[in-house]
Amino acid sequence: MRIDLSLEEAAALVALASPLVESTFFDGDGLVFADEAEFQRVSNLHANPVEASERAFGSAKRAKSAAVNAKREAIIAAGYHHNFGGTIGTRILDQRGPEDVTSWLALKLMAQDLNSSDQGDTLLPIRDANNSTFSAKSTAVEASMSDMGSWRARILARSWVLKDEITAAADQAALDAIDINDGWPE
Repeated sequence: MRIDLSLEEAAALVALASPLVESTFFDGDGLVFADEAEFQRVSNLHANPVEASERAFGSAKRAKSAAVNAKREAIIAAGYHHNFGGTIGTRILDQRGPEDVTSWLALKLMAQDLNSSDQGDTLLPIRDANNSTFSAKSTAVEASMSDMGSWRARILARSWVLKDEITAAADQAALDAIDINDGWPE
């Protein structure tokens, strides 16, 4: 049923009809009183394809940004690989969470203190991701911890670049062209 009324009359009618119908909507021509099924049918007929496309594009951007976060966290969780040289070789240092970051920072500060006191040859124990303990000179430990910090910073910077590209993508083709698997530090 379609009724042409002024805005005030329409508001009064909606108030009166509300207990009798499930939905009242404006379809571009006038007020329509309908049950829920009719409301959904008409809503789908009048759905704005541009709005739907924008919502889908926004969802795609959010999903791609979440994938960048997941990639960043997976790379960090895999651990930092550092070549200590000599018989020690390359070791993987855990990056499981804040407790590891705190431990590595404390180790770096200890090594810095030793190095600033001309005790750079002091051996410091390190436990790697394979639960193997080895010792390295405090000069090597300080350098490895600095390198680890730079590695994490490069990972974060890469995720920021990708997220900025995702935000700036003007359309789906531009979004699809962003390769979130490329360019990460090793």
